[in-house]
Amino acid sequence: MPIVTIARETGAGGTDVGRLLATRLGVELVDGSLIDEVARRLQLPREEVEDQEEHPRSIVERLLRGMALAQGPIGVDGSLAAEVPSDQHDAIVALTAQVIREAARSGDAVVVGRGAGFVLAELPGAVHVFVCAPVEVRVRRLTALWGVDETTARRRLQADDARRRAYVREVHGCEWRDPLNYDLSIDTGRVGYEDAAELIRLLVGRRVAASVRDAD
Repeated sequence: MPIVTIARETGAGGTDVGRLLATRLGVELVDGSLIDEVARRLQLPREEVEDQEEHPRSIVERLLRGMALAQGPIGVDGSLAAEVPSDQHDAIVALTAQVIREAARSGDAVVVGRGAGFVLAELPGAVHVFVCAPVEVRVRRLTALWGVDETTARRRLQADDARRRAYVREVHGCEWRDPLNYDLSIDTGRVGYEDAAELIRLLVGRRVAASVRDAD
């Protein structure tokens, strides 16, 4: 069974689609559990990992990091240290990618978010999906889900989308919404969660059948 990655706009239902798909395929859903595993290995509070995951560095952080890499790390005595130590953000990004690759090696999983489609872009047979929906549809969903007014929901989803786009650009050098980065893009405003999961399942089935034919 090929690995499936799902990138999603906030409020488009990517996690719901992923859960339905994992159930239909009989495989593991890797979503919040990924945060738990990264936090466990780094011995950090879950909230701290969640706060930094899928978050790009600020402009100031990127400038300071660039200066540190260019000049070399400074030791406690003011001299240059032997090598640049990884900071917490780098450690979380690197370990997140490692856990995603470990899940892919297990063979059977649906991975939601965390740039998984870009981490596994070269993995043969993987199915990469982007789940989206019009802003107005997502605002209606989120006002009910979060219990906030439309203005707050719109502001938060726009901030989340901008954050994910910046994260993918910074970490992977790719455009998050570019359909050429995915095998399938689905508008859940038109299709709905159940049909979205079924479309992905059908694509997975075809991919499996093709791999069997190629092996014969």
